[in-house]
Amino acid sequence: MLAVPKEQEPLQYVSTLETLYIVKCSGLETLQHWMGSLSSLREFVIYDCTGLTSLAEEICSLNKLKTLYFCDCPLLQERYNMKTGEDQAKIANIPHVHFKIDRYMRWKVQSFFDAD
Repeated sequence: MLAVPKEQEPLQYVSTLETLYIVKCSGLETLQHWMGSLSSLREFVIYDCTGLTSLAEEICSLNKLKTLYFCDCPLLQERYNMKTGEDQAKIANIPHVHFKIDRYMRWKVQSFFDAD
């Protein structure tokens, strides 16, 4: 795992990134505006980030984003719920939004930790 100081935003320069996992970041409260520069992002997984309260506004501009998982992120689940969430319109253009982890995704996330 790599910890990046707050004053650095290296991911803003990775416009070819297609998959992003943010896993077990309980101190993370919001995602930064540079999210909009991840123009190639197709899959975005947020897992076990209990303090995360909102996504960057720029998530709307990620036209290639097809799959978004919110797993074990109760504040995000409430805010972006497709039926009752106050910000559900911000992710309405994403074809596959999942609020619960399925067996396949649990295996993929666990494989990150087993690789160490």
